[in-house]
Formats: sequence, C-alpha cells, structure tokens
Amino acid sequence: MAQRTSNERAMSEHPDVLDLQRQFGSSLSSPSTVLGDGLMALAGVWVAISPWVLGFSLTSPAMRNHDLIIGLVVAAIGLGVTGFAERGGGLSWVAVPLGVWLILATWIVPSIGPGMGLIWSHVVAGAVMVLTGASVAGLAFMSKLRAK
Repeated sequence: MAQRTSNERAMSEHPDVLDLQRQFGSSLSSPSTVLGDGLMALAGVWVAISPWVLGFSLTSPAMRNHDLIIGLVVAAIGLGVTGFAERGGGLSWVAVPLGVWLILATWIVPSIGPGMGLIWSHVVAGAVMVLTGASVAGLAFMSKLRAK
C-alpha cells in the first residue's frame, strides 16, 4: 500500500470540500431551518405518543403501531437533520410523503371508527410534517444552487 507524501492532502482537507461543507452547513443551521427541524421532531414525537395520550392504544392496535413507527422515524429525521446539518439536509424531504401518508392513514389503516381526536391529530401533525419537510428541503436545495 502506498503511503502519502508530506505534500499530499486527504480529500476531506481539500479547500473546495471544506468550503462546500461550510456553506451548506451554515445555511442548514440557520434559525429558520433549526426551527423547522425542531417542529418536525416535535410532530414526530407527538405522533409516536398520541395513541396513549388520546386513548386509542388498546382499541386500535394497528393504528397504535403505525403511529409509533411513523412518529419515531419523523422524530429521528428532525433530530438527525438538526444535529448533522451538513450531512443530513437531504433527508428532510422524506417527511413530506410521510406527512401525506399520516393524513391518509386515518381512513386507510384499520381502526374502530377514528374519533375526532385521532383525525385532528393526524391532519395537524401530517400538515406540520409536510410544511417543515418541504421548507427544510427547499432551503437545502437553494443552498446547493447558491454553491454552484
């Protein structure tokens, strides 16, 4: 295996790579992006705990499992993008289809007559996921365009 000479640099130390990371990371760590990621994470946590808060965890086990999985995934995306902005900015778009699915799942996933609390919870949390996911993804896209 060849060894590096003293005048060779690692790719991670290349000035262009460092400049792109700084530029992309600074736009994704802006207050508006952090607010969007935080709201996305809160919406995910709410969806994950809502079966127990709203009281349908025993009457609708399919919806309970669905909400727990979707909520944990969205919370992980929100927290992951916030913690690793320069590397995770491309993941926020995933919250958009998950939010749409959450709204539609109210009537698709088998449950014993979704109550108004479940419907409102899914519609509001799904809308928050769609809006925050789209806004953070849009900011990441605009950052890439500015970098070119």
